[in-house]
Amino acid sequence: MLYFPLLALLITFILWLIYGKNKKINISEELEIPKTNIIEVMYLLKKETCDDISGLMLIELCNKGFIKIVEQETTTLFNSESELNVVKVKDYDANDYIEQMIMNNLFLNSNAISLNNALDIVYKSSNKIKDIDLEKKYFCKTPTWIFWLIILMIIAIFFVITYIPISKYGDMSSLLLCFIFPSIGFSLLFYTITSRNPININYGSNKRKRLNAIIFGLLFASLMGFLPVLTSMTFLKGKYLMFYLIGLGCIFIMIYLSDRFIKRNELGNEMYTKIIGFKLHLTNTVINDTNYFYNALPYIYIFKLQNRYLNTKMEKPLWYDVSSYDMQKLNILIIAIMDPISNILSKKNK
Repeated sequence: MLYFPLLALLITFILWLIYGKNKKINISEELEIPKTNIIEVMYLLKKETCDDISGLMLIELCNKGFIKIVEQETTTLFNSESELNVVKVKDYDANDYIEQMIMNNLFLNSNAISLNNALDIVYKSSNKIKDIDLEKKYFCKTPTWIFWLIILMIIAIFFVITYIPISKYGDMSSLLLCFIFPSIGFSLLFYTITSRNPININYGSNKRKRLNAIIFGLLFASLMGFLPVLTSMTFLKGKYLMFYLIGLGCIFIMIYLSDRFIKRNELGNEMYTKIIGFKLHLTNTVINDTNYFYNALPYIYIFKLQNRYLNTKMEKPLWYDVSSYDMQKLNILIIAIMDPISNILSKKNK
């Protein structure tokens, strides 16, 4: 029965090659900025909507002339405080439904809103975007029966690697305990480690979410997985231990592959090629043109290329109406925009 876990893994791998693996594409430098919004760009790259990226939609709307960021200073007898506001410049007249939704939500009651409130609205708006719509637009649909087959094979592997050792040397009354609890515990642990989208048990960056999810998975697996195995399957030694570990290894890879059926359709491949080509261009080029720089600014940050510009001198963008300006201060603003739980923007400048 050692062959069964390996056969199940082979079947999963073949299904992934057919329905999940993207075809190889040729990448060349792309000078033109992708004609879509940053949320769709990140979904194409990661197949998820990213909270820490959606705030950059404000910069895109600024570059397109629909809004601007204005510093408003309030002076009292003892001190002065400044606050950044998002101000509507004109009504939205383009044809991007995500941008349209965000613009509508931003200015429901007035034509000006604090930047903190604007970011909160953008994050809430991005959470309302249906992943299924973006998936249909850019990715091939994976047949549902594939995931059910993988789930059934994983369950079967758990049963086989549990039943065989217990039927030989263990107590059959402990079969359910050693099958049900470890199968749930180990599966959750493997999923938290391998999933592209970490379990959302807190707010913040994906790294923060993943770290907390893995800690949660380890604690859960210790109670549900390791504890029953160690207490009820003490006879797991030699070839039976090896058999059990091979089964768990196959399950780990199957769960990993099941979350990576992300085959792009023709439109998805076309857009992905342009995005990666534009990333290649930004990586190989230092931008000197001011307008081009600000239009590319969201991509410079998602591709983590901002450090090369922190000490350069750029003219202040038309959409950023502040009393003093340099690239370091703009960098602080963008970092704050990209952090959903940042307190940077809530601090008053005295």
